[in-house]
Amino acid sequence: MNFSLLKLQKIVVSLLLSACFIAIPSKAQTTASSMDTTYRHLILLQIDNDAFFATDAYYTAGIDLEYRRLVKDKNWLRSVFKNPDGKLTVAYRYGSKMFTPFEISEDAYLNGDQDRPFAGLQYFNGQISYFPKADKGQEFGLLLGTVGERAGMDRLQRWFHRALNTRLPFGWENQISNEWVANLQYKYWREMPFGQATTIVSESEIVLGTAQSFVHQSGLIRIGKFSPIQHTSFAGSRLGKKSEITAIEDYAFLGLGISHVFHNIFIEGSLFDNPSPFTIEAKKWLFSQQFGFQYSYSRLAFRFILSRVGAEFEEGKSHFRMRLKVWRRF
Repeated sequence: MNFSLLKLQKIVVSLLLSACFIAIPSKAQTTASSMDTTYRHLILLQIDNDAFFATDAYYTAGIDLEYRRLVKDKNWLRSVFKNPDGKLTVAYRYGSKMFTPFEISEDAYLNGDQDRPFAGLQYFNGQISYFPKADKGQEFGLLLGTVGERAGMDRLQRWFHRALNTRLPFGWENQISNEWVANLQYKYWREMPFGQATTIVSESEIVLGTAQSFVHQSGLIRIGKFSPIQHTSFAGSRLGKKSEITAIEDYAFLGLGISHVFHNIFIEGSLFDNPSPFTIEAKKWLFSQQFGFQYSYSRLAFRFILSRVGAEFEEGKSHFRMRLKVWRRF
C-alpha cells in the first residue's frame, strides 16, 4: 500500500478539523451548580498563509493541529518542577510548513531568477508547559520531522493551486533535499502589568537542532481585557478551574521581535554532507513586527495575527503573512 506522508496529512487534518467543532464530553466537568467546572483538554487549529496579500512567497503556508491537556495534581511529572501547585500542561502537535521563492512563475524558474530554494517540512512536536505563577511561564519542546520531497509539500501546493484554478508553482525540482530533522525548543514568558487594561509580555525563545537554530526575543503589548500568562489562550494555558480564568478575553496586541539565526535548513540546506540543488546564506539578524486581536470565550477562542518579517537573506524582501488560531477547550 502506497501510504505517503501527504495522505497522512490529509487524514489528520480531516479528523482534527472535525474535532475542533464537536462537543466532547469530559468526566472532569460537572453539571452541579455548586461545583467548579474544570477544563482539562484543548484542541487547537492554526493556519498560516500569505494569500491575503496576493503573494505566494517565502514562508507561504502552514497548518498546525494540537491536542493539549492539563496534568493532574498527583501525576509523577509534577515532581520534576519546584512548585507542585503551578499549572502544568502537555501538548502533542502535528504540522506542516511550506517555503517558496518570491517568484514561482515558469519564467522565473527557467531564467534562474528564483531567489531562494523551495522547502517543505512535515513534523510532530511534543511540548511541556509549566506556569509556576500568574505572571510567568515556560515551555519545553521536541520536534521530529522530515524535510524535502518526502514531506509532500510540492504535491500539496500543486494540488491546492489546481483546486483554486490559479497558476502552478515552478521550481520544486530545486527544493531542499530529503532529511530527517530534530529540534529542541525552550520558551520563557514574563508578564509586566500596567494597570487593569494594559500589560507587556516578554517572550524569550531558544531553538537548537538540525532544522533551525536561533535565539529570539520579543515584547508584546496587550490592551483590553485579558487573563494573566498562567490562564490565557496566548500561552495555551486557558485550562483549569473556571473560577480561576477570566470569562472573556477581548484585546488587541502589538509586538516587536528580534532573532539571531545560527542555521536555517530551509534556506541554507543541511548541516551534514547532504547537498541540495540550490542553497543560499541566511542573514544572521532578523527583525519582525506583529499586530492582532484575541477573543476568548467560555469554550472557544480566536486569535488573528498579522506579521511582517524582515529579509531573511541578502537579496530577499520583507514580507507579510497572516495567522489564524482557533481553540476549543472541554
